[in-house]
Amino acid sequence: MKKLHFSITIHAPKGKVWHAMLEDKTYRQWTEAFGSGSHFIGSWEEGTDIKFLAPNNEGGVMGMVSRIKTNRPYQYISIEHLGMIQNGQEDTSSEAVKGWIGALENYTFQENNGSTELTIDTDTIDEYQKMFEDIWPKALQKLKEIAETPSFKVTVETLVNAPLEKVWACWTKPEHITKWCFASDDWEAPSATNDLRTGGRFTTRMSAKDGSSGFNFGGTYTDVKDLQLIEYNIDGDGRHVKIQFEKLPDGVKVTETFEIENVNSAELQRSGWQSILDNFKKYTESN
Repeated sequence: MKKLHFSITIHAPKGKVWHAMLEDKTYRQWTEAFGSGSHFIGSWEEGTDIKFLAPNNEGGVMGMVSRIKTNRPYQYISIEHLGMIQNGQEDTSSEAVKGWIGALENYTFQENNGSTELTIDTDTIDEYQKMFEDIWPKALQKLKEIAETPSFKVTVETLVNAPLEKVWACWTKPEHITKWCFASDDWEAPSATNDLRTGGRFTTRMSAKDGSSGFNFGGTYTDVKDLQLIEYNIDGDGRHVKIQFEKLPDGVKVTETFEIENVNSAELQRSGWQSILDNFKKYTESN
């Protein structure tokens, strides 16, 4: 078994690179270098099985049957290959696949000043060494293009008639966050934690009052300037958010700019974020 090493610097946060690499839609794009129609079936959760597939010339599918050995979110993925798939049939025991069983394919994500160093360490056999040495750099270049493509951004803002210190406190202290961080009266924020510093994390629980649904909204701060600026990357997809606080003669202007996700329309997202911001204004001015 030969060990191959590849690396690339991607000018994007590691959360964005992570999702560009592992989400189904973008995974299909960067793995085109390995074969048209490349895709996966399964989950990236640690301990689960996953299949890496592509169409073959006979109209069937070929690929690898594998397991996620290690998953440390936004840091490291280790894939253990268990066998091969030919014409849709799994083979994990024949002589032909014994050389692959236990082979590892590891992805490491290291962020520095907003850029991510992505390294690939993978086992292979002599038969495939030259092919991988040719294909992996092409695949990583495509991934780089995907992750570095700017996301569409939306800006919402409001003017809060209150002192800057009060506006900042209401925005950042958990006992205040739980009073305003929801878009409509049939929702609530039962709990919030906030480690307000560069590198710190926050989590706010958002729930429907009738208990029908809920989720945690959280992220990691990338920049915090007291009474001026808050920037963070959202958990799950790495989208970036920037909040600016500007003291004006008639109050404090709060401007929030965020990268949109790909599920809901930009207008629906703008409306939702604006509603939460309007709720913040109402709460801060009345308490």
